[in-house]
Amino acid sequence: LAAAAACAPSVRWRGSTSAPLRSAAAAAAATVVGPRARRASRAASVACAATATIEGLRDIAESYEGFLLDQYGVLHDGLQALPGALECLLELRKAGKKIIVVSNSPCEGPKSASRLVKMGFGSELFDGALTSGDLVRRHLDKMLAEAAAKGSAPLRVAYVSHQDNVRRAVWSPDDLQGMGFELAASLEEADLVLANGVEVCFKGTASEQTTNFESDASDWGPLRPLLTAAASRGVPLIVGNPDQVVVRSGGKVVNCPGQLADEYARLPGGREPPCFGKPGPIIFEDARTALRALGAERVCHVGDSLHHDIGGAQRTGVPTLFVRGGVHAKELGEGAPLRELCEKYGVEAPTHEISFFQW
Repeated sequence: LAAAAACAPSVRWRGSTSAPLRSAAAAAAATVVGPRARRASRAASVACAATATIEGLRDIAESYEGFLLDQYGVLHDGLQALPGALECLLELRKAGKKIIVVSNSPCEGPKSASRLVKMGFGSELFDGALTSGDLVRRHLDKMLAEAAAKGSAPLRVAYVSHQDNVRRAVWSPDDLQGMGFELAASLEEADLVLANGVEVCFKGTASEQTTNFESDASDWGPLRPLLTAAASRGVPLIVGNPDQVVVRSGGKVVNCPGQLADEYARLPGGREPPCFGKPGPIIFEDARTALRALGAERVCHVGDSLHHDIGGAQRTGVPTLFVRGGVHAKELGEGAPLRELCEKYGVEAPTHEISFFQW
């Protein structure tokens, strides 16, 4: 029955104002994120309807009034713009399309937008940026307000981050203290663990420890002891970037904090942390609300991650354009059919697919 429900007919965006129909089983899985979402939605999956292959955004531009765009693997590789991306954005803007970047970047939206400008993407090409960092900041402000209302002592945070917070545009230890946190030099004195990078544990304290995890996923260093202690003590983990990996130029794989969330959930006493970003529904709903305010009702999400982008957008009823040349390029290049990858990651078939983000 679940498989049959997943094959229910859907209305495709071809100038239509009707959103794709979602199966009952997929809707039931919509409130779950992370590894459990993949397991929960797998029974309902998967690629029953054909995905339309397009050569460029020009093939579907008239069907949509606005676009939600992922960053890594779509616009850039973390260091430089990808070929064709700037031209595609220029053409979309000429066509009057509204555009919001929706990213799992741990940077807050304005800083994320500034990084795009430095890569050559002018601010006039976007109507805004919404990031995982924005959602985490909202949550941290709420935690601080609740603690203050109770008259509690300042919250103490064990900070796991990047070595160079300026280049990565994430919060410095001073920024966290300016928000109202105290920095914890050990897990025993921490009220929470905040991870928006994987290079330094207990950043900003005398107990700082560096890791090689970003380049070597087998080298957990001080990360696993920290997570083990946090899980056993019930200290919550807040992840500022739910991505598992990103792929940079030359195919270099960079490991991300999303892997820490999975490990924490597996450990004794651990639980799945809340998802502040994709594939969680809040970031998609907020971005879609922003586009509606700009007059864009018919919207498509463009992304390269089946789990984070395609699955997350599908759970909020947003049509999708899957970019094959991103994080799944190696799997696809080794001959894995898209249908099999959809089954593997527990998502339905994307609405459209394209080799790269190009006009």
